[in-house]
Amino acid sequence: MVEKKQLTNEEKYEAVINSNHAYDFEFYYGVKTTKIFCYPSCKAKDPKSENVVYFNDIEEAMTAAYRPCKLCKPDKHDYLSKPELMEKIKYVMDHQHMDQLTMKQLSKDFNIKLNQLTRAFKHTYGKTPSHYLMELRVEKAKTLLVESNKPILDVAYESGFHSSSNFYEHFQKLVGMSPGKYRKEEQDEVAR
Repeated sequence: MVEKKQLTNEEKYEAVINSNHAYDFEFYYGVKTTKIFCYPSCKAKDPKSENVVYFNDIEEAMTAAYRPCKLCKPDKHDYLSKPELMEKIKYVMDHQHMDQLTMKQLSKDFNIKLNQLTRAFKHTYGKTPSHYLMELRVEKAKTLLVESNKPILDVAYESGFHSSSNFYEHFQKLVGMSPGKYRKEEQDEVAR
């Protein structure tokens, strides 16, 4: 999981005044005079610094008896504050990446919208679920290329890729060379 940045209250207040989206989900702020909490990017009227209190997550704000802002609706994205859901999704990807697994099917299986899944997974792990899935498949392909003499097309399908062009494109992008070149270089290395 990606760790939250350690910010000073001055840095947090600066993010609030600038309505900075980059700090959404890093922290929440509440306004003491209204007992409302928001994302740093909320477009509501800028609060005075002495009236601002900061929270690490939604639960902390709610426990302090603050209610969610009706403008930015921080409670509507509560799935982002639940990393256990992302852990379950990651577990499925780790164990089923060679199957016909798609992001659309994952979002349906876990009853979460695709854009929410993408945003929450990236928030939790620092990369999109599609990118993570491709990394898993390429790693499996690298293992098969080195440990077997299977044709490259068989390696592609066994690794979870649905087409050879998709396989070549992602392998080249993530490894920096074609599957055939990778196999040759790794076999040459072993032969030395």
